[in-house]
Amino acid sequence: MLFCKIKIFSLVFLTSFVFSNDYFTQQLFFLNHLVEIEDQFYRPFTNEPVYGDIYMYFLEGNKKSENIFLGVVTRKGKQGQWARYWDNGVKKAEGFYINSKKDGLWIEWQESGEKYAEIFYKNGVATHLTNCIVENCP
Repeated sequence: MLFCKIKIFSLVFLTSFVFSNDYFTQQLFFLNHLVEIEDQFYRPFTNEPVYGDIYMYFLEGNKKSENIFLGVVTRKGKQGQWARYWDNGVKKAEGFYINSKKDGLWIEWQESGEKYAEIFYKNGVATHLTNCIVENCP
C-alpha cells in the first residue's frame, strides 16, 4: 500500500514538473521572427508569448548564416546565459539572467567589436560599471 502511494505521488510530481514548462523547453524560435516587448517574446500577428530556446541568424548576401543560440525563455522570463548581437554579426552583449533580471557580470561591445563596458548586476540592478574605453578592461 505504501509503495503504491509513493509510486502515485512520484508520477504526479514528475508529470507536473515536466509539463510545467518552467525550466525545460523543447521549442526553438528565431528572434528574427519575433516581437520583443519588455523582455518577453511574442509571435507577430497572434501576440502569443513564446517559451523555449531563442536563436537568430544573419543574412550574408543571399545566404543565411548558421543559427546562433541567444538564450532560453521560460514562463518566468529569460533564464541563464544570454548573448545579443549587432546586425553585422558582432557580439553586442553577454551575461546571465535570473527570471529576466540581469545578474553577475555583463560585457558589452561596440558595433566595431571593441569591448565597451563591464557591468556587474545584482537582481537586475547595476552595482558596478567599468568603462573599457576609458579604463583598462582585461
